Amino acid sequence: MTFFQSILLGIIQGITEFLPISSSAHLVLVPALLNWNLPPEQLFPFDVLVQIGTLLAVIFYYREDLGIILKSMVRGIVSRKPFAEVEARTGWLTLLATIPAGIVGLYLKPAIESAFSSPAITSISLFITAAFLVASEVLGKRTREIDALTWKDALWIGAFQALSVFPGISRSGSTITGGMTRNLKRRTAGQFAFLMSIPIMLAAGILGVIDLMQIPNLQNFLPVLTTGFLIAAVVGYYAISWLIRYINEHSLLPFAAYCVLLGAGSLALMALTPQSGTASSSGKLADANAYQVAYNPNLEWIVPVITNCQNEITDFQITYQQAASLTAASGNYDVYLSYGTNAEIGANIYLIGSDQLAVAVNASRGMQQIPISLVDSIFSGQTTTWGEAYATCPDCFNSDLTSNSDAIRIWILPEDSGLWSAFTALYLDALPSSFANIAPNARIMYQTLAADPNAIGVLPAGWLNDSVTGLTVRGDNTTPISLPILAAAHSEPDENLSQWLACIQNALP
Repeated sequence: MTFFQSILLGIIQGITEFLPISSSAHLVLVPALLNWNLPPEQLFPFDVLVQIGTLLAVIFYYREDLGIILKSMVRGIVSRKPFAEVEARTGWLTLLATIPAGIVGLYLKPAIESAFSSPAITSISLFITAAFLVASEVLGKRTREIDALTWKDALWIGAFQALSVFPGISRSGSTITGGMTRNLKRRTAGQFAFLMSIPIMLAAGILGVIDLMQIPNLQNFLPVLTTGFLIAAVVGYYAISWLIRYINEHSLLPFAAYCVLLGAGSLALMALTPQSGTASSSGKLADANAYQVAYNPNLEWIVPVITNCQNEITDFQITYQQAASLTAASGNYDVYLSYGTNAEIGANIYLIGSDQLAVAVNASRGMQQIPISLVDSIFSGQTTTWGEAYATCPDCFNSDLTSNSDAIRIWILPEDSGLWSAFTALYLDALPSSFANIAPNARIMYQTLAADPNAIGVLPAGWLNDSVTGLTVRGDNTTPISLPILAAAHSEPDENLSQWLACIQNALP
């Protein structure tokens, strides 16, 4: 993702998060229609950060109201009269209104994630947003103020917010519709819609940040993503201010018309140019300067490197996909990146770098080294607690673990994994413990080690960071396990691909 793309998408998020025209639709459709093949590993953190940006915008805009509501809720709890004051009642009803969206988000997560990858479904959903906005104008009597809200109103409006978890259905549009169909005044419906967005956006933001911390090498593309975050926050603040003034006196029908035009136009454009937002089904994409790159999941840490190299070449676009092997890629690639052996280098297979395989633990374990005999003892199940490991090698730990009885949780890679076979051949004399857990790939291994202080496993050094530490293995004639990084080209690389591969080669050890 480039700075220009981040700035543009940040502006779009800031405007469309609060205008009733669906921010999710625009974040799905704009890259698709512009044929931006954005790296998948950057889309999630970008979405998290711009959502947090717009969350900060709405919190700052309603900071005084939120302060009054929170103080009133506390007074109500202390006096055991939680609903006595209008402000406290508004706060509790706001929380109640978020429950439907939380339930839908938890139980329909796979369907929601699938919808986000479908520009066609997103376009069709815009018609639903338009229908909601028309219904709000036709059915709403617009006579009630916020002090007249009941728990039934909150759940009704919350049900509309639950629908907005799908891309193309505007959160502000659906919740304002929910309020106006309960006969709330325009400004009141808008105010409650924005207030009730805070808890659900806050919960999503916290969960997103937790997942964000598990992404390896996040710092490599964080400056670009942070730009979008800041832009979304600033633009979002002014978008709220404008919309509250607008809906107080004006109809929502112009927004409904916009949603219809955007949905219909997007469907028409995708029908005329099917490649918009999608990769060609085989080999090179429709653009002569666009390429399909497949990579082994164990090598996912390299994606920020290859993205940076992509950005250094003019008019050069890449679409990424994961594939467990060349066979799994089914020929739908220009280049396939994986670990391999030097013996595999041949026609159209190039050595672009090297990595090392490391015994890895959670950084909080306070280890930097381990004797090879202890590696074998732990992975074979003979040493079962961290206290036993400390007794074997006290100088391997930064703190005294004599009385530590925490069980060591062993994680290994699949037996048919080239990484695991390389590890066992050099470091293990015995078979791994039957109690060992199997991580399907290096990403799962990394996430497990980062989350569990008692876990130990095996990882390529490219995954290591402040959360997961690689241990130096000590022993006579012990050498690090080298992992060649190979690029297998579908055919002889052209000038752009050659330049890109050379850039990666220079960036890697």
